[in-house]
Amino acid sequence: PEDVRRNVVTSEVDLDSLPGRVFRIGSLTLEGTRPCDPYRYLEGVSGIPGLREGLVGRGGLRAVLRSPGAARVGDPVVLVTTKDLVDSGLPEP
Repeated sequence: PEDVRRNVVTSEVDLDSLPGRVFRIGSLTLEGTRPCDPYRYLEGVSGIPGLREGLVGRGGLRAVLRSPGAARVGDPVVLVTTKDLVDSGLPEP
């Protein structure tokens, strides 16, 4: 379903380099859209002053699903080349 969101936790991945780029995790193909900075709401519900400022730049990445698949723990994040997109029939970003 298009309305469902999922979080994927990564380590040692330069998420700031992924907006506008297509990548794979397992058999999922995704396109990075923009950074996911923390909301003021988080600071309000946590009651921790300054929490938001401490997390700016560390909130992750928003991405859209380009083709469905499955990801498993340990799957690497792999950039997809333009040739890979053409070969798979997916449109370029």
